[in-house]
Amino acid sequence: MASKAAPRQIVPIGNLSVLHGDNWGKFPLVNSLFLRGPVRVVVDPGSNIEFFEEILREGPVQILLNTHYHGDHTRHNRLFSESALHVSEADAPVYHSLDNLAAYIGRKGRYDEDMWRQMAVEERGYTPRSVDVAYRDGEVYRFGETTVEIVQAPGHTPGHSCLLFRELSAIYLADIDLTRFGPWYGNAASDIDLFLESIERVSRIQADWYIPAHGPIIPGDRISGRFEAFAKVIHDREERILELLREPHTVAGIVATHPIYRRQFEPKDVFDFMEEMMVVNHLRRSLRLQQIDAIEEGRYRAR
Repeated sequence: MASKAAPRQIVPIGNLSVLHGDNWGKFPLVNSLFLRGPVRVVVDPGSNIEFFEEILREGPVQILLNTHYHGDHTRHNRLFSESALHVSEADAPVYHSLDNLAAYIGRKGRYDEDMWRQMAVEERGYTPRSVDVAYRDGEVYRFGETTVEIVQAPGHTPGHSCLLFRELSAIYLADIDLTRFGPWYGNAASDIDLFLESIERVSRIQADWYIPAHGPIIPGDRISGRFEAFAKVIHDREERILELLREPHTVAGIVATHPIYRRQFEPKDVFDFMEEMMVVNHLRRSLRLQQIDAIEEGRYRAR
């Protein structure tokens, strides 16, 4: 069994290198990718910075590809200012302005928006950037003898994508990461129904290697049941919220019980915001499924 304390390491799959961040890319790090060949490609440079500094010492990187806009995946994009930036068409607006990022995340118009904007720029280094290529589902890149197929898997973000390397029989799952925590949909632009559909879609893809953004690589002979268990977490959370709503609750009242994270994490304001966004997305889904009613004074109750 893989150790949770595993140090950063490089795991090769043919000409593809999986850049495992400390502790198997545990958040706020990720497992990034580096594809060698006539075109050098970096995917989601959110792993340890030393990997990317070494890659750039070896030579230029022609393409920087992001599977989605989240900061743990784009942390070191700035190192690749000379590379052509490829992102999904649905997520591209986030790269163009901080206003768009605020709207996608759910910070737009909140009491703490100004504080969040300052943090996004000063601490997380957000700067607007032009997108060179906005890719779509099913597009195929050919880099020498290696092809990369875009498998759009929205829900986590509108444009969240997985990458299929057919010749290597490997798929980068990005944040369909199959962790025990389960799916994360803590943005205003996240969508639980789309996330469930994406999990089902990706689960049908056969590969020898499944590469999550967080956690160890999963060999194909050990993938059985993993996608189903990952999706079940959503349904378990939904049941907890519906049970709570046997009595009327506000969003704040639901968040205070921590139905998603199960306990309080620090920094409190950050985790409470993410919990709130995930609760709100559950309420949207439950309203659509007619499982709950919105009643007076911003409260909700199960039917």
